[in-house]
Amino acid sequence: MKRELRFNTILIFISIFIFSCKRNNAKSGADSFYDTLSSSKVQSTESYHNVPEPDDFFKSRIGLRLVDTLESRFARDFVAFKSEVEASHAKLYVCYITPEVGFSLTRCESEEKPFIKDLCKKQHVPFVDFTDIIANKQGITFMPIDGHFNKRGAMLVANKISGLIDSNKDYRSDITYPAASVPALLGDEDPGIDKIVEDKQGLPYKLVTNKQGLRMDGLVEFPKKKQHILLVGDSEIYGAGVDNPETITGVLQKRHPDKTIINTAKWAYTIDDELSQWKERTKYQEPDIVILQLNGVNITNLYFSQKIRFHRLGDEKIFNPTPLEKKFYDLKYN
Repeated sequence: MKRELRFNTILIFISIFIFSCKRNNAKSGADSFYDTLSSSKVQSTESYHNVPEPDDFFKSRIGLRLVDTLESRFARDFVAFKSEVEASHAKLYVCYITPEVGFSLTRCESEEKPFIKDLCKKQHVPFVDFTDIIANKQGITFMPIDGHFNKRGAMLVANKISGLIDSNKDYRSDITYPAASVPALLGDEDPGIDKIVEDKQGLPYKLVTNKQGLRMDGLVEFPKKKQHILLVGDSEIYGAGVDNPETITGVLQKRHPDKTIINTAKWAYTIDDELSQWKERTKYQEPDIVILQLNGVNITNLYFSQKIRFHRLGDEKIFNPTPLEKKFYDLKYN
């Protein structure tokens, strides 16, 4: 009896081992979403694993108070970003782009769009609203699997951005940088990637990056010969779920071969990420036109546990909660 029990136990362990090997081999051709797109670390004080949904902030009095502080934080960094772009003599446009409009409208987008639009008005930054071309359109995302734009949705957005590019076809910035001051990496991707990856829902797509750390097939050339069009934003511009040529920037590059279309967007980036990215790398691309994609979740993405999970600065920065942030977190999760 004991011998039989021992034999069965060994068989179970062997089966588990074989299953694990098969699972690892099955995933070897495609890196996971979290391995390739997220930056996570253990905090020095304690770990905060939960990230509220954007709409969660609008369901309680404390959450609404917290939204006010996140909006103030966003406005501060937006003004700083605008000042940086102006110093580079580039033209800045804010494009409000999200699939969560129309019948997919969320509370977060409903509340935060007016705030972003008003902020742009106060700062004299052109606000281009994409809601009218996206709202109630069928078949432009990967839903019900994933809410990001598919290649049809990317084409729809690219069509409108293309008109914006055409209206600024002759504009050039006169700011240049000495070759010795230009960093080797101009974007936040690992350079020289050419492989299949998966988004968090398991949708595989081809990711190609150049040696400058940008999700684009060509290089940003210096000295500048073409107009440089820079797109900054989150996963909607990054192109989660679609191959390089099918991203918004890929479509634009094919449509405007006389220009260099640059994609520095990254999953879950928001204004503080884009500000630090600009200072360290983006400004050295010598952009002429800067298109900053924003939506409502850019506000709630400033919440500390979201920053722990996705943030540009990696281990260089610790995101400890403010008293109000911790109170909100404790009430929701503890």
